[in-house]
Amino acid sequence: MVIGGDWNLRLTPTDFPHTTAEEFQFWIRDFPQDKLPNGWNWAVDPKTPTVRTAQKPYVNGENFTFVIDGFLTSPNVRASDVSTQDFDFRFADLQRKLGFRTADNYKNETFQGIRIFSRRSVVDCTVRSSSKISMRIDFTLASL
Repeated sequence: MVIGGDWNLRLTPTDFPHTTAEEFQFWIRDFPQDKLPNGWNWAVDPKTPTVRTAQKPYVNGENFTFVIDGFLTSPNVRASDVSTQDFDFRFADLQRKLGFRTADNYKNETFQGIRIFSRRSVVDCTVRSSSKISMRIDFTLASL
């Protein structure tokens, strides 16, 4: 099982440069990792932030940024690649184009009826594995 979306909590430690004062970071909370079922794992892109502080217009290296978007995977799914497309926060305080690739062999199968939920968004998509090596899920969460 792969559950993806905006968790509204920090999913992984990051150390992106910033000059944001502590007073503007009051809303940032970590996901309680000890609440995950045994064997479940996060699949995130730790190199690209997915949310920023919004106390001012975005300036790279000044706004505090971190990762709240990602995939929770069950013990029988292994992620080999997760990527976030970096839009440099041009459109909002969030970046929501993520890709997920499994490490398992799905032999060009098609997975339909996948629905991705987040607090403000629902996306229906069809997933087709593009090779015998892996499956890739690409989606953009759009506001409802």
